[in-house]
Amino acid sequence: MSNWTPLELRVLAGLYVQNEQSFLVRRCVHRFLAGEITAREAIERIREHSDVRDDEPAPEAPSPP
Repeated sequence: MSNWTPLELRVLAGLYVQNEQSFLVRRCVHRFLAGEITAREAIERIREHSDVRDDEPAPEAPSPP
């Protein structure tokens, strides 16, 4: 679990909270917690699916003023 930044962890947690009923999201978070993938990989895999709710801007995007 040491392969993450605080921002990535916050985004991943937000995606989980918004989509906790999604098997895909739960599986990606589980794989992250098991150390199989990084937080960034989990976020990318989750965001690839259009049925996943994402109210958070991408980690690379600057915050609006």
